[in-house]
Amino acid sequence: MANSTRDIIVAAAFELFQEHGYDNASMKAIAEQAGLATSHSYFYFASKEDLLVAVIDRALLDCHEIIVKMSDDSNDLEPGDFLDNCFEAFASIRRQATFIIHCALTPKLAERINQQYQEFHADLNMIFLKYFEGAGTTAQIAADALSALVYSYFLKSDEDQVKEAFFDVLYFYWDESFGSNLGKHIKMEKN
Repeated sequence: MANSTRDIIVAAAFELFQEHGYDNASMKAIAEQAGLATSHSYFYFASKEDLLVAVIDRALLDCHEIIVKMSDDSNDLEPGDFLDNCFEAFASIRRQATFIIHCALTPKLAERINQQYQEFHADLNMIFLKYFEGAGTTAQIAADALSALVYSYFLKSDEDQVKEAFFDVLYFYWDESFGSNLGKHIKMEKN
């Protein structure tokens, strides 16, 4: 199926916003990247800010689809397999997620995209809340801790260090929530 003109413009804007930043990517440059006249960009988007919102919406949709699939596929996994599933999924959406987070951290963009960012954060938390279902109040604490580590990964931290910390948090909350010594046992085997 061929991409619509609107989709082509959104894809070009995503690339240029990532490469040059929002402020340094002009509507003219975006249209050129898309192989279109500038007037085409303005036909579909009244302003660069409206285009940014469309780019973020597309990135969120990509992230949402991957996160929901990963969450559905991870329900009955042991923590180590869950960790592998998570990072495989997160690697596939790293560019989109990093873009969303950077936009949310940019003061002049933050207010405009707050709702979209909150949806992204809720999707991310949903994975961990669902995985720790039945753990009571500990589930929210685990979800918050694991989400913070994932943000670290998205924001270009060392992947191995983040995975190690993620692993430690995951097994700690697994053991605490379900009265297991699985995490302690695996940790001892690793050392």
